Amino acid sequence: MSLIVLLIVSLVAAGGLVTYLLTRDTLNPGGRWSPAWLNGFSTAWTLGPPQDIGEDMRILLEEDHLVRAVSMGTSITISVFDIRDDAPRLLWQDSVEHSDPDPAAAPGETGDALGSVMVWRSRIVVGATLFDLHTGSRTQAPWPATAIVSVDSTQTRAYTCEGASCTQWISPTERGWTTTLPSTGSVGKGIIDPSQTSDGHLLAAVAEDPHADQPSGYAVVQSLDGEATPLTVTGASAPIALADGWLSIDRRRIGAANTVTLYELDGTVSDTFPLFSEPFTTYPWSRAKLTREQATAWLKNGDTSWAPATISVSADDAACQSLTVGDQQLELGADNTLTRQKDGRCVGSDAMKAFEISGQGDIISFHRITDTGRFLILVDVARATIADPIPLGSGWKSHAGAKEVLAVLDESGRITGYRAR
Repeated sequence: MSLIVLLIVSLVAAGGLVTYLLTRDTLNPGGRWSPAWLNGFSTAWTLGPPQDIGEDMRILLEEDHLVRAVSMGTSITISVFDIRDDAPRLLWQDSVEHSDPDPAAAPGETGDALGSVMVWRSRIVVGATLFDLHTGSRTQAPWPATAIVSVDSTQTRAYTCEGASCTQWISPTERGWTTTLPSTGSVGKGIIDPSQTSDGHLLAAVAEDPHADQPSGYAVVQSLDGEATPLTVTGASAPIALADGWLSIDRRRIGAANTVTLYELDGTVSDTFPLFSEPFTTYPWSRAKLTREQATAWLKNGDTSWAPATISVSADDAACQSLTVGDQQLELGADNTLTRQKDGRCVGSDAMKAFEISGQGDIISFHRITDTGRFLILVDVARATIADPIPLGSGWKSHAGAKEVLAVLDESGRITGYRAR
């Protein structure tokens, strides 16, 4: 699962509280939305809440299937629906006893039992139980119930960790490798994070205290053979993957320079320098993850000359509510997380956001939260186009997207499906 951190800014604006969240898009493999959303969308179907909504609920989209998981104490009920038609059709439903092996959460996880529900090779993983997505037939996973499980974005590899010992699974019957994560003491838990991948290398986190909600160290694991080497960071910032290595930032106290550290693929430090502090008005953007050379040019000198495209704070917008992409001015609304006012002019808010808007493909995503509800905003950087806001509702709990379909779960347990045109 993911160690991604949500960056949130809340301000009081005219008309009420407005908040924007900018995140790496983990809603579908590769983090890419279909361009069809730029043509508009329609409500495709609704699904009422289950008879008992339980303690918590999670939804996933896989192929033409909606997966609904409902937690009831140590029991999880899985329901799978066919969503190709105007109304979801229940294909199968089953329950399994399951208790979270790590009640304090793996680094970056929610800590509840539903954090173990994911899809791997057309199987729904619920801890140590595997359900066939299409038929609901149940098999036992080759790992114990105490293992912490993660699955890569292509759903071809699963990773399990028990303490510092981690294993790659190619299939339920084929093990890739087993490795031991490096640590400075007794490891209470470890997790491999397939969402942070750099040229065949994975990021792993370890925690000496099994109840800690923050990792105590990091390691780089070769996906081919499992060789693990330490990656040492200062400060609380988790490393992020570049195209050819890793990056971390040590955010210092107010008035002190933030320090950027770049690492080679094996976790060796390749450069350390202070983050440029001058106000800027232009972000670099790339479809692919940035390289260490590009990261250095941007974070050390504010240089965007290498970038395939840029996203700029609109010079003609004194209210700081829009960005310029290509020659188009796109209206985002007040108090968004990419712009801010400084000394009477609009500037960029945070240089590190370049790593959030790059590497997603052409379309990047925002959440806009106002006092009337939450909306999903999609911006096609390559075509300099913004989609109509997609309503997530005032009772939003979570959502899942897959190419041209979006499913939105609200607090009542109701699910609304949208389709791109």
